[in-house]
Amino acid sequence: MPSLLIVGGTITVIDKADPLRNEGIKALYLSFNVTYINPSREDLRTVLEHSLDLKIHGPGYVSDQELERPISKIVEENGPFDLVITDEYVTQSFEGLDAEDIRFVNHACRFDPRLLSKAIEWREFLRGYDGIRVLTLMQSDYYNFSVKQIEVLEEVADYYICWGKELMISKSEILDSDIPLEGVDADIFKTWNDNFLNFLNANNDRIISCPHWVDAGNFGGDCLRLRKPFYSIVGANYNAREKAREVAEKHGIGLTGSTIRYSFALADKLNFNLHNKHWSVSLMRWLFLSAIRRARYGFTCGSIMKWPINKFFEIPANGAVLLCERPAGFDSLGFQDGINFLLCKAEDVADLYLYLEANPDTAQSIANAGKQLICDRHSDLARVLQLRSAFTQIKHNVFRGSQWINGNFSLVNSV
Repeated sequence: MPSLLIVGGTITVIDKADPLRNEGIKALYLSFNVTYINPSREDLRTVLEHSLDLKIHGPGYVSDQELERPISKIVEENGPFDLVITDEYVTQSFEGLDAEDIRFVNHACRFDPRLLSKAIEWREFLRGYDGIRVLTLMQSDYYNFSVKQIEVLEEVADYYICWGKELMISKSEILDSDIPLEGVDADIFKTWNDNFLNFLNANNDRIISCPHWVDAGNFGGDCLRLRKPFYSIVGANYNAREKAREVAEKHGIGLTGSTIRYSFALADKLNFNLHNKHWSVSLMRWLFLSAIRRARYGFTCGSIMKWPINKFFEIPANGAVLLCERPAGFDSLGFQDGINFLLCKAEDVADLYLYLEANPDTAQSIANAGKQLICDRHSDLARVLQLRSAFTQIKHNVFRGSQWINGNFSLVNSV
């Protein structure tokens, strides 16, 4: 059945039966059918399905009987495949008898979690596979990769779908700054290392640079005058977000998203995990989007690591003015201060609030431009086209890496 992707008000039909849709690239995707509050994994699966002639194999996707068959047999009977793709689970440690309780504690699974052991089988298969291997790392914590995980990266894959080096900073850059180390940011800093960034620098010719994006179904929101003159400052309690909430409340500026905070606080008190049930994950996602759509302005940050995380894309995609501390690679991704977002320190949220309230046409212009940027460059349809171009080069052995330049996904040999 054809799928509809809506970008910038334009409806695009992507038909899986259309050979032009995927350039004839056939791929096997070894993955687990899990759901997390961050939708990146599910969104990636959809993008891959539209980028490739994709066969998915793994727990939650095929029968238990099919899972028992060796991967080599799956490849032999369904191939040949141009690519075999898998996720970050193959890089992780499985020490101890209850590894699934660690890896899936915050995921809703559509299978017996003990089937996590399949990742070990896939890892061994990939080590000996002589075809093209691609590893997706879109839900990885890049800041605390172990040396062992880096070694496995090299052993199981030839190419990697992840953030490019232009979207990350070194820990040493923070050591040389005057950023206070406290709260959640201090906890992150303790376990932060540059192992993955060093890997990127050494393997730039094998990286498909892929920041987050927004699924077509998650664009929305009314024009600013129909919204409450509030801020949304949602997500993890990074220091800058906490400071921004404090400043907003001190100046009597309303905040959306209180239901989210109360829900998590109550769940913690009751020892109830909101992350590992499909219904609660869906509810939390809806509450996050609702909070963004009800407010005129959204403030966020990328923690002490200055990561360009989902909120930088979700806020403008849902029609609010994005105010933020500048994350790594923001210019590369096409964000321009005063055009499609406003650069804002946490302590300045009240001052910029007064400015935007006094200049509603400017505020609406920034919101419109932000939404258009996400539609054009950072939607699911945009990622389909970007990944497809990289996969095509990989198939023909001419891929030499990729990077983001002035809002454009650029293949290295075409820069």
